[in-house]
Amino acid sequence: MADLISNNGSSFDHLARVSDIISNGQWSIPSTIADNFRLANINTSTIPPPSLGEDTRVCKPSLTGCYLVANGVEIHRDKFLKIHWSK
Repeated sequence: MADLISNNGSSFDHLARVSDIISNGQWSIPSTIADNFRLANINTSTIPPPSLGEDTRVCKPSLTGCYLVANGVEIHRDKFLKIHWSK
């Protein structure tokens, strides 16, 4: 997505928060951001409405700042106590 944004010449604010595009409990996606979604083949009308609940982390960057699938899995997996007979 970042490549699409920079290649599109957009002035997308990388420090923006999701809450910046929620108004009265609904998405209020500016046309510049909607254009970037379209470039990434994301239909904004299919995005579920915001839950308005407590925030949860959906990704965790690596030490280099890049997203790794393994880090995302680590956030969401159930963690169990080690059993004495396991290796």
